[in-house]
Amino acid sequence: MLKLLNDTMKILCRVLREYKSTSIDILILITIFVFLLSYFTPDLFLSLNIPTGGDMPSHYYPAKYLKDVLLPKGRIVGWMQGNYAGFPLFQVYFPFPFLLMVLLSYAIPMQIAFKIISVLGVFSLPLCSYFSIKLMHYKFPCSIIGALFTLPFLFMEANSMWGGNIPSTLAGEFAFSIGMSLSVLLLGTLYHGMEKRGGVLLNGALLFFVGFSHAYTLLFSVFTSAFFVITRKDFVYKLKYLFKVYTLAFLLLSFWAIPLIANIAYTTNFNIIWKMDSFFEVIPVILIPFVVVSVMGSIAHIYFYRTKKEPPDPRLGYFWFGIAISILFYFSANKIGVVDIRFLPCMQLLFTVIAAVIIYKSSKYTKLQWMVPLLLTPLVLLWVSKQVTYIPGGLFGILPDLNRRNCGPSSTKSTNIYKERKTTRELCTSIPHCMIQQAPLGHLNPFPFLQAVLPLKACTCNLPLALLLFFIYSQRSPRWPRRLSLIIRTQNST
Repeated sequence: MLKLLNDTMKILCRVLREYKSTSIDILILITIFVFLLSYFTPDLFLSLNIPTGGDMPSHYYPAKYLKDVLLPKGRIVGWMQGNYAGFPLFQVYFPFPFLLMVLLSYAIPMQIAFKIISVLGVFSLPLCSYFSIKLMHYKFPCSIIGALFTLPFLFMEANSMWGGNIPSTLAGEFAFSIGMSLSVLLLGTLYHGMEKRGGVLLNGALLFFVGFSHAYTLLFSVFTSAFFVITRKDFVYKLKYLFKVYTLAFLLLSFWAIPLIANIAYTTNFNIIWKMDSFFEVIPVILIPFVVVSVMGSIAHIYFYRTKKEPPDPRLGYFWFGIAISILFYFSANKIGVVDIRFLPCMQLLFTVIAAVIIYKSSKYTKLQWMVPLLLTPLVLLWVSKQVTYIPGGLFGILPDLNRRNCGPSSTKSTNIYKERKTTRELCTSIPHCMIQQAPLGHLNPFPFLQAVLPLKACTCNLPLALLLFFIYSQRSPRWPRRLSLIIRTQNST
């Protein structure tokens, strides 16, 4: 028995020596996912309830409607009467995450499928960062450090509306999170395709899925890829390559994008300017070490290049170009009719990627380079854990079971993950399934924020009030104050 155990240990040690980098990569990736799962516990995933927080509950009904009504008719876009007094569902929003929910719901209950896909962007971001950096031909341990450094971005609590991080994702912006993960992967596949002179079909399909997930990540991806044509080397080839990728992606997306563009005049303009109270909203404390390493390391790289001690690295320029594109869109967003803050998460994430590259370049001069990611892993996990405050108490706030026949005022109460929002107050607690809330103080909208939760299976819903709310919304016209927001949402917990 002891001989068998000894032989097994010898074989294991030999495998670890031969595949040291792969073993470390797998070990740290497992650690990352275990750390994420320590917050997203299985009991939250497997409960047959709907998560709440921000816009999250209002997304469940469209997924259910897509499965029960639209797809059986062979459609993705279609009219849905149960929201906004009727509107063309998925004509002005992004269907890909909802299609994934429906596909998964054929194997598991829709509530569970909804929650799994809603956090798909969170769990896929470390992997997408890992493979993207590896496809850019950075050697070990750069890619695993890049995957590890996505955690500070994901657990960043400075905002819950910008997109990409966990609070924003659980506020209903899971489409953005999925699009961001795919756009990060596209950075690597495009670079690899350019270098190897192939992969047009892969990159075109990937760009399609980026656009089918979210428009903001599509804009970031398309304009960041312009980096390849601002260099003099192989300009014509790179221009043709990008043209093929863009054309393929557009053809794949055209069935949905062309009607969207054709009917864009019928949508409400949404180009608010986000007012910030502090610089730390843009660069929160949890990201400061990575921003400092990125900036100082890049300056050092330029110095060594100028003194001819180190060859230039165009990949660093690629990342900084992406940051420049994010900043450019931030300042021009209002003029082109989009929301400015949606582009800042791309900048924040790229700082973590650059920091990983800088640490990799610095560690090349050490003999124990393989130990660098092993030493960084507990430090990063400890840093993230110390910075997290409100996330542990509210992942997947649960909307109470609306199937129960004993419906009452308590059924309108839901758990919101944002503990700081304490100014909301219920104005009609005696009306089952109908909740009117007032906007938090300091909100951009000076008028009350009205929200009605009207589940399809409401057993005692106050129909006159529901009809009144629908009538008010349907009668809205340009003569009404521009800042009046009336949002009516319907839910179905089946």
